[in-house]
Amino acid sequence: MGREMTHGIESGEYWDAIEGEAVLAVEQGMDASACPYVAGSDEANYWLFTFENFRARPYVEGGGRAARAGQPITACPSGLESSLREAWEQGWRVTNDGEFRRLKDLEIEFRVTGAIRK
Repeated sequence: MGREMTHGIESGEYWDAIEGEAVLAVEQGMDASACPYVAGSDEANYWLFTFENFRARPYVEGGGRAARAGQPITACPSGLESSLREAWEQGWRVTNDGEFRRLKDLEIEFRVTGAIRK
């Protein structure tokens, strides 16, 4: 490993570059087979992790939007490959079962108790 490579690894630039390559691959519509690193290497694992997370992000966000809009989990778009369907459903579940759900319950409770007080 050259001096430049060692400096880049220490400063994080090396891993930032790998992350950038993975994001670019998603933006260009490539699939995971576009990984330029040796299978099983730390670089390949990081590239694939970044690739899958960046690729899934819009689906997680879409599921969250659907849950906030009151749509059921069955509103997931059809025809998605299983990993993207899981990402969409994860976004829906996190939003529906997480903080948003608690706020929704509070709103319902407030409306009910407010109506009783009137």
